Formats: sequence, C-alpha cells, structure tokens
Amino acid sequence: MVVVYTPLSIWVQCASLAFTLGGMHGDLLAIRFFLFLAYVFLFLNACLGSPLWGAPTNSGGVAVDSLLWAVLNMYVHGSSLVRLVLDERPVHLTEEEDALWRMFYRTGGLSKRLFHAILVPHLEVIEAQAGDELLTEDFFYIQYHGRAHLQVLDGERLVADRYTRSGEMFDFKCLGMFPANTMIAKHVVKCRCENRTKLFRFSRANMERIAHHNFVKGIWQSLLINNISFVLERQRVDDRDCILPEGACDAIFAPLQPWEEPNSILAGSNKSLSRPTAHLLFSIHKSFSPPWPFGGHPTGMRQVQLPPPVPPPSGDPQAYPPLHNISSRGWHDEDEDDIGTTGHRMRTWLWSIPRRVMSRRNSAESSSSTPALGELEPDTVEDDFEGKVATELLVEATEDWQVAIHDRPEAAARASRENEKTANV
Repeated sequence: MVVVYTPLSIWVQCASLAFTLGGMHGDLLAIRFFLFLAYVFLFLNACLGSPLWGAPTNSGGVAVDSLLWAVLNMYVHGSSLVRLVLDERPVHLTEEEDALWRMFYRTGGLSKRLFHAILVPHLEVIEAQAGDELLTEDFFYIQYHGRAHLQVLDGERLVADRYTRSGEMFDFKCLGMFPANTMIAKHVVKCRCENRTKLFRFSRANMERIAHHNFVKGIWQSLLINNISFVLERQRVDDRDCILPEGACDAIFAPLQPWEEPNSILAGSNKSLSRPTAHLLFSIHKSFSPPWPFGGHPTGMRQVQLPPPVPPPSGDPQAYPPLHNISSRGWHDEDEDDIGTTGHRMRTWLWSIPRRVMSRRNSAESSSSTPALGELEPDTVEDDFEGKVATELLVEATEDWQVAIHDRPEAAARASRENEKTANV
C-alpha cells in the first residue's frame, strides 16, 4: 500500500518553484536570480530544521548537509549574480574614447562596457602634424579629424592616390579578414598628413585579435563594408580631394540624439542600475521561454560561438572559395577536372576581354577592312566595334562552357590548345 507523506515545508515548495522558473528563462541574469533565490529558501529550510508542511520550525535538529550545500550554492550563484549586476555600472570614457564608441554603437549597437573591456586597453589617440608620415605597416588607424594623403602601392606600381577624411580607416589588411594571397593583403599603404590630424590607433598585433573577437567581429565587418562602399562612391563621383573644414569630424562621431539613446532598462544601456527593479522585471519578461509545446528557446541559441576554420597554409590555390580570391582556380573533384579547368578558362576569358578588344581593334585598323568602319558615324565607331568584339568573345566563352558539360574530353583538348595560343601571344 502506497503511503502519502506530509508535504515538506513552505520553504521547500518555494525553492522548487524558483528552480522551475530558472529553467524557463533565457537571460543569464534571470537564471542566476532564480537559482540564488531557490538556495536562499533551502538555506532557511535547513536553518529551521527542515519542518513539514504547516509547521514553522522543527526543533529536533539541523540538517547540516543541506545547510552546507545551500551555503555553497548561494555563493556560486550569488557571486555570478553580483558580477552581472556590476557589469551594468556606468562606464566613464574620455572625450575621444566616447566619440569612437559612438561610431561602434551606431554601426552595431556595441555597449560601452564591451567597448571599454575589448578596445580601450589597446587604443591610442595620436595627433599628427602636417607632413608627418603614418606607420601603416605596424598600426591600424581610424581617422577622427583632419586630412591625409593616402597612396596604395602594388610593388612599385601606384594603384590608388587619394585623400582621406574623418571616419575612414586604413590599412584594411590589418583586420586579418583577407586571405594572404589577395591583392588587398599584398598591397602597401603610404600615408602622409596634410594638416593637423587626430587618429585612433591600434597596433597590428593587437588588431587581428580585436577584430576577430566574437562580440565585435560583426561590427568590424560592417565598418569595413561601409568604408569600402564610401571609397567606391567617391571614385564614382570623382571626389578625390574630399575636403572637409579643418577640425571637422564625420557625423558618426557626433553626440547621440535623444532618439538614438538606448532604453535605460536594457542591459548595456549604461543606465540600467538607475532603475534596477524595472531592469530585472524586463529581463525576466523578455527572456521567458516556457517548455514545449508552449514555447522553447530560440533555434541555435548555443551555436553562436562557432569559430571560423583555421587559416590554411599560404600559397595553397585551394585555400579559399573563388568568391574570396578571384585568382583562385576554383574547387573541383578529381573526376571533374575538365569542368574545373574550363570554368577557370571561362573566368580568364571574361577578365581578358578588354585586352582582346584592343588587340582585335589594332588588327582591324591595320587590315584592308578598316575603311568599312568609316561608314559609321565617327562618334559610334569605337563603341560599336568594341561592343561587337565583346559580344563575340562572350559567345566563344559560353560555347567553351557548354562543350565542357556535354563533351569533357573535347573540352580538355580545346582548353590545351587555347592555353598554348595564349602563351604564344
């Protein structure tokens, strides 16, 4: 016969409820709060002699093991809870550090606490005078204000020559986001200040570690995309000089507008301890996640810390996908060598179109058929000729690809012949 025992004390029931609530929330602050609260109830229950339901105390003795476990777990969860609360303390930055934080906050919502912990220890604020050379090989720069003359060199060849302004950053390769065998990773940047310039500087050794930190990597990638987009837009409108008033800063460094200020009850807002109760209740409410079938944690909640693959040895042609390196031959299985070779040849055809157009135009000008082009209007001769030749070359490249799909041996033989022709040319 089953005997139903008298329920345990109200303290044990409250502890069980706190354990249950701790398992139904996703916010670490809420989890630690409920676990700490549960062991407070168990501590009270042990101190009162583990009474049964309806009895406030049990004067028969003290459960020492329960008391010790309760104290130990109160320390474990309570110390973590205190650390989480201390993380919400206001962070005080210098004027320059605050300006750089606003850049990161506007780009990706980085909190001041994370900014202070990850970037500030490695940050230098320098002020250069007109004519000063910047050491771009060993340092990464974000320009606060001023103007600098920047040149990009590929060996001895000048690739780009322009002027930088507030909000730009260089050299991109210091971020460690480009394969070692790409053009951006190989180029050399020289920079000379045109007037009094203030910059944020990070050493290259620290920069690669900072840029790949799990909490800020996405923001660095966004800043990189924004800067590359800005440079391309300036080239499109031919704005090489990009002159701003001396001492003027980009709007991304400007003080936050009222509508930009983070909500004071959010974690990382730098103001949550001004309303601690509201912050705790908001965290409990937003992270509430009942069990199946009533709800559940977001998919992939624990899968956000996956690191990228270890970089392969430099010089390996198969190291990165073709989209990351345009000079890559492309990946293919051994059984698909013909397709891979022809795919590489097709890209080579496409990139060589301008050179082939010039070659065919020169041949046409020296042949007897050249006068026939004179029948066209003078301002359309060049465009029409280049358009026809480009179309012919694209058709040839497409035919190569189609042949490779339907007849691999023939494609391989044709590829070999074309490679020999190209080498002879």
